[in-house]
Amino acid sequence: MISYSTKITSSHIKSDNALFQRTLKAYSITTNKTYGDVLEIGCGEGYGISLINKNINYLTVIDKSKKVLNNIKKKHPTTNILCQNIPPLSNLKDNSFDVIISFQVIEHIKDVKCFIKEIYRILKPNGKAYITTPNATKTIARNPWHYKEYNFTEITNLIKNTFANYTIEGNKKTDAYY
Repeated sequence: MISYSTKITSSHIKSDNALFQRTLKAYSITTNKTYGDVLEIGCGEGYGISLINKNINYLTVIDKSKKVLNNIKKKHPTTNILCQNIPPLSNLKDNSFDVIISFQVIEHIKDVKCFIKEIYRILKPNGKAYITTPNATKTIARNPWHYKEYNFTEITNLIKNTFANYTIEGNKKTDAYY
């Protein structure tokens, strides 16, 4: 049995706007940092694809929704789409991607250790992974779609157990507010 939770943030629903803007900001920050072969895990509607596609060779996206993936394929026909529940990251070879992005997904994953190990496995040596997640100590309300929201120490411990080299950054505007 596969256990998962999800919620796709819509760019069209007013009540999703704050979440949409947070994810869109992550895309804008990483746009100039994406290169080569890129994997986006949990692409949702695919509203970041046009930003990601600027500097890369090839894009693969993973989501569990066939509907959104079909829409992405229509808008971005050169994008490789994979429909699957994660983890594991089935059908992906070791050392396959220069950059992996996964925005606002890890909090929806039950087996996060497997998720991080799979990212490490399919990332090329010296590749980069960009992961965003809400900071549990700074969210106003809990999201019923989340298995776990992480604080800084928890996400650090999760990542340092797999990656030797990593950087964790926070949102400076949010930090200043709190």
